[in-house]
This record gives sequence, C-alpha cells and structure tokens, in this order.
Amino acid sequence: FERGGVNGSLCISFIFIFFLLVNSLSCMEDGLFVRCWVPGPGWRRDTNVIGGRCFVLGGGSEVLGGRRRGRVMGCATPSNPGSLSSSTVIARFPSHEELGERMAQKGSGQADVLVYDTTLRDGAQGEGISLSVEDKVRIACRLDTFGVHYVEGGWPGSNPKDAAFFERFAGGEAVVQLRQARLVAFGSTRYKYRSCEEDANVQALLAAQTPVVTLVAKSWDMQVEVVLEASLDENIAMIRDTVAYFKERGREVMLDSEHFFDGYRENREYAMQTLRAAAEAGVDVLVLCDTNGGSQPWEIEEITREVVTAFPYQRIGIHCHNDMELAVANSISAI
Repeated sequence: FERGGVNGSLCISFIFIFFLLVNSLSCMEDGLFVRCWVPGPGWRRDTNVIGGRCFVLGGGSEVLGGRRRGRVMGCATPSNPGSLSSSTVIARFPSHEELGERMAQKGSGQADVLVYDTTLRDGAQGEGISLSVEDKVRIACRLDTFGVHYVEGGWPGSNPKDAAFFERFAGGEAVVQLRQARLVAFGSTRYKYRSCEEDANVQALLAAQTPVVTLVAKSWDMQVEVVLEASLDENIAMIRDTVAYFKERGREVMLDSEHFFDGYRENREYAMQTLRAAAEAGVDVLVLCDTNGGSQPWEIEEITREVVTAFPYQRIGIHCHNDMELAVANSISAI
C-alpha cells in the first residue's frame, strides 16, 4: 500500500488487524482504489494476471476488476478504468452488517480482516502535527468513506479537544454521523485501588458515548510493578473490573494489551493471565501490542499462534510499532 508522499512512518498510523472465523470477503464493484500486489505465478507483480487474491492493508481480500465478482479480470486505475494494471485494484472493505451476517450464518472458514485506524490519536502525536477539532472530524469522515471499520477518535479524558471531538458524534442528535465505521474512544483501565465509578478517565470514556471503547492495560509484570507501582493481582482486578463495567453498559470493548510480547517472553503465565481476565469479563477483542517495536516476525508469529490456540473463540488483534521498521512484516506474520 503506497502512502502518497508520506515517508516511511504511518499515514494511517498504526493498524490493528482482527481475525474473524468467517469466510473471506469478496468485494463489490462500487469500491475503492487500493494499491496492492496481486498474487500471480511466483507471487509477482504482473500486469496481466487473470484471477487471484489481493492483500488489502494486510488482509486476504478477493478483488473485482471489470464486472466479474471475485476475480481479477483486468484491474482498473483511477485515470483509466479500462486499463490492465495489478498495481491498483478496486476493492471494498465489508461493512459491520455484512460481517455480522456472515458470522451468524457461518461458524468457520478463512479469516476476515478488520482495520482499526489510529490516525486521530497515534498519528496526531507526531512532531509538527496539530489537528483542530474540525480537522479531526473531516479526517474521521474520510476514513469512514475509505472503508475503515474502526476509527479511534482519541482519549476523551486527556484533553478538552478530544472531548469536544466526541461531542460532535454523541447521542441521537449527533452533528456528525459515520456511515459504516465504528467510532472508538481510547482510555485506560481504572486507576489502582479505585472503583470505576470514582475514576475520572473511565467516566470520560463513558461520557463520550461511543459504541466501542479500547482500554490500554499492562501485560508485562515488570511494567505493573515498576511503572504502575501496583501488585500483580491488582492489575488483574483493574482489567477485569473495567472490561466488565463497559460491557454491562453495552459497549464493544477491546483490550490494548500493552507490552504484550515483551511480557510474554519474560513471564508467559502472567501475560496470558491478563488476557484471561479480560476474556472472562466479556472482552470482544484481545489486541496484542508490540509496544517497544523490538520483536522479530518469527517471534510475533509464534506467540500470536499460542494466543489464538489458547483463545479459539476470541477475536484477536495485532498492534505493531515501527521502531525497527518491522511493523508491516510483524503484522503480516501475526495474520
């Protein structure tokens, strides 16, 4: 995927990719122009490939060229819809409604991939970047049009600008409404030795009125004891309590398992225990984070396989940082 003019680091900041046990999607004709590779003989870039699949932002999605569904019958470019070019294909991400229907009808099969965009939080932290509330609203709407499944709007408890952004989308009388993307509010688990009702950040997440909440939590025992200065048991309680609090209030909940791969290497049992606590509380997605960006692709693949095996009915996400320029390779390895 070519990010026009943006050098190396992320135009679509960090991407979470989620696995669903449903048949792989086939894309519709009214889709988007997406640059990608089309598998041909020897997995090469080929201008006359007939048939095959296309990896769209890391997902194995069937593509449509011309008018025939599910096969590459001469892909189109924006400048010349009739041209043969495998560098640009027409593809569309499935809607939440389509995915839900598939999950209800089919219990197994190949994995669909959902894209979670963090431009409005991670991306806004880059040097020289300052987004107004209006900037963030416009970007969110463009991401929705593009077909991203989840748009993370920011951390409502951290600053007035993010709180104002969420107000634009809140409630039945919302000023702005997204067509198909789900808006996400990002925050942390409750503070140590404090209830969710007493925690200002948790209450700010609730007040944002988003359908989805992502909770960052520690999964590395060293981080719990040194950074949080909490006991290992209290961290487990923080995860369980906060996930349950939002599930009881009808939210889709994702656990952003910070430093998971480092924690797994140092203390596998405790890292898995943090995931287990979230799963038992009803979490919807367990997101495995390579927060330091120092893991190798084969490590990501092996550890992700262990997690998928341990939680066979759980949606799993991957969140790789790019400190060693391995975020793309590591994300693909996790898939």
